[in-house]
Order: sequence, then C-alpha cells, then structure tokens
Amino acid sequence: MQVTASFSSFRSSITQYADATNEDVRQHNVRLDAELRRLVAARRSRLLNQRQLVAGLPFQPEPFLEDAIYEDVLARIVSFASMVERSPRSG
Repeated sequence: MQVTASFSSFRSSITQYADATNEDVRQHNVRLDAELRRLVAARRSRLLNQRQLVAGLPFQPEPFLEDAIYEDVLARIVSFASMVERSPRSG
C-alpha cells in the first residue's frame, strides 16, 4: 500500500511538472511566433523598399566581382574538388 501511495505521489509530481513545462513551452511558442512574424514582415518591407529604390534608378545595377576575387573563388572551388576526389569516402 505504501509503495502504491509513493508511486501515485511521484506520478502526480511528474504530471504537474510536465503540465507546467508544457505551458511554458506553449507560451514560448506564442511569443516566438509573434517575434518571427514581426521579423519576417520587417524584412519583407525592407526588401520591397530596396526593390522600389532599384526600380527608380535610371539604370539597372548588375552584380560584379573584381577579377582577383573571381579568380580566388575559382581556385577554392578547384582545390575543394581535388580534395573531395582524393578522399577515400567520396567513392
């Protein structure tokens, strides 16, 4: 009888802790959802403003990499590809 009472008390404590934790998680998720929606809306607004700014320019800007940077990127890609080819796990 005493074991059953101890188990019941222990189970009740675990249930209370789980319920409290679940409520904390629920509240956190509500706050997280609101914060993420705010951040996404702010980013969307910023991107739309940037698009409007670019659309209003008398020319369309084109992406550009300096030759030295371009060559460095290519060298890194070739180096990485060589490393992967030599790796015993890549086959």
